[in-house]
Amino acid sequence: DDDEDGSSGTNFWQQIKLFEGAAPPQDTTHGGNEDTGTFTPKKYMMVDIMTTGGNDRFGYGLYANNSTGGAVNRSTGDWCQRRDPNGRTDSGTSTNYGDYGWYGGLATLFPGNGYTLKMNGPGELIYPEFDGLARLDENKQEVVLSEKISDWDFQYGDYEFIGTIHTSIDSRVDFNGDVVGVFVDDECRGIAERMYFPFNDSYFYIIQVYSNVADGEEMTFKYYDSTHDEVVEYTESIEFTPNMVFGDGFNTFGLSREALPAPEEYNLSDAYPNPFNPTTTLSFSVPTEGVVSLNIYDMTGRLVSTLVDGNLEQGYHSIIWNGMDSNGHAVSSGMYIYSLKGEGVSITKKMVMMK
Repeated sequence: DDDEDGSSGTNFWQQIKLFEGAAPPQDTTHGGNEDTGTFTPKKYMMVDIMTTGGNDRFGYGLYANNSTGGAVNRSTGDWCQRRDPNGRTDSGTSTNYGDYGWYGGLATLFPGNGYTLKMNGPGELIYPEFDGLARLDENKQEVVLSEKISDWDFQYGDYEFIGTIHTSIDSRVDFNGDVVGVFVDDECRGIAERMYFPFNDSYFYIIQVYSNVADGEEMTFKYYDSTHDEVVEYTESIEFTPNMVFGDGFNTFGLSREALPAPEEYNLSDAYPNPFNPTTTLSFSVPTEGVVSLNIYDMTGRLVSTLVDGNLEQGYHSIIWNGMDSNGHAVSSGMYIYSLKGEGVSITKKMVMMK
């Protein structure tokens, strides 16, 4: 008969660590053999999980691979992550979506490995009996970096703390083979390829991110468009906390605000809206810090209003014209000229006030 194991998940994890890469101690409590000192994984066993709302480590000491859902489907866990022999979290995490089941980059649990299970209440982890067929390795595979993003390589084992971010690309259409990277300054802290989320027919990225600072590091995002061999930076950021799980497949952290490269020349965009009534937005770029003016003229060349006249920093700027002249009076319907002047440059365009 198979015995039930009433030890805590943490104690069992410590026991499993001893079995990896070395002869295990003589211990029948966890499946050991007194005579040979060998470890024989059981068909199934039960581990009491007493943590409430915390993270509990457990070792998977069964004789066959099993799906994440099959191994922990009777637990009250929110998500599960694989841990390496040093106790640090490796690549691969899955989330419990209730009636839909478990889904993510950790599809299969393997004998002898350790895992972290975040509990949402007290419960028992019961491993089921198997049909005798070992599962194929369906877990998240290592991301192969193209030359364009070869500097995104990093070693997760160099970091003490981990978190998980579920993100999506909202500003453009992405494709299979695209990659999202998470960064602290210019140092990559996590990467993931685009993957399918079957429960709502969408695509997302499950990124495990790493840090040696317990709280407070600001993490930013870059997206690699494999079709066009292009890297896009985003202005969204997340503050790292250990064991954080940010979003899920249904509620991803969407990336939509693309960071624009520094302008290399003066540029004046079309007024928007145009025609307008009573306001319109005028946008322009400045390549270097300096004195800039933006003026409104009528079709006779008479100055109607000065919107900008002074020193501006390099970058992109926008200003709203309210349809008033310099005396605070509403202008009449008709065509107007707006003119941007900088060091050695003058750009003019037309817009229409329509009442």
